[in-house]
Amino acid sequence: MRGDAWIIESPSPQTSKETCSAISTVLKGALQAQGIQKDWVDVLHKHLAAFGFRNTRLLVHKKRKQDFKGWTEDYLMVWEEVAALFPPKATSPDAPMTRETWIDLFAKGVKETEHGVVVHQGRIMTAIGQKPL
Repeated sequence: MRGDAWIIESPSPQTSKETCSAISTVLKGALQAQGIQKDWVDVLHKHLAAFGFRNTRLLVHKKRKQDFKGWTEDYLMVWEEVAALFPPKATSPDAPMTRETWIDLFAKGVKETEHGVVVHQGRIMTAIGQKPL
């Protein structure tokens, strides 16, 4: 599972997913600004092979639509904790994202999910290999 490839889906064109999409964009931008890339997840089985594992492969399973709400709840729990990573407005009034702004954005994102917006990654990937004896 990658931490930078969220899919934001709305149950209908009339239901806004704008805030959840904005949250996703902010987090992707923060990862990029820190130089953090998650593309290695897509080839994890190759890394296992490079470190001596045998018969490595990557299993990809599409997430079930009925599980999207559960995945959304998981992301919301993580996104709620992200607030602590942003500076308070009192100490950094010119910061591009402050703790208070994040909390407000997060609350609006929760409202969207209450109206059926889901956040997921579309698939689960598992890297498998056998450790040499």
